[in-house]
Amino acid sequence: MRTANVTVTVAGGVHARVALELARCAARYRSSAYLLGQRTVSLSSVMDVLSLAVGEAEVVTLLTDGLDEEAALAELRGILQDEPDQH
Repeated sequence: MRTANVTVTVAGGVHARVALELARCAARYRSSAYLLGQRTVSLSSVMDVLSLAVGEAEVVTLLTDGLDEEAALAELRGILQDEPDQH
């Protein structure tokens, strides 16, 4: 299991496009992936991710668990920090 605290730097926070990108990214990996905000949600659910209403500059925790957890965590972090080379 891997975790990382991430400051969301993507413009506008986690809106629909970002939530969809997170879900698509999570689906490419065998590991389970979660976003911890006010509560824990699976990154496979766009609606659950949107329900957290994560804003720009907010700190959230990513959690991945499985065979490819490190790679999944790195790519998911890149999405939240708007690093184009990571996604």
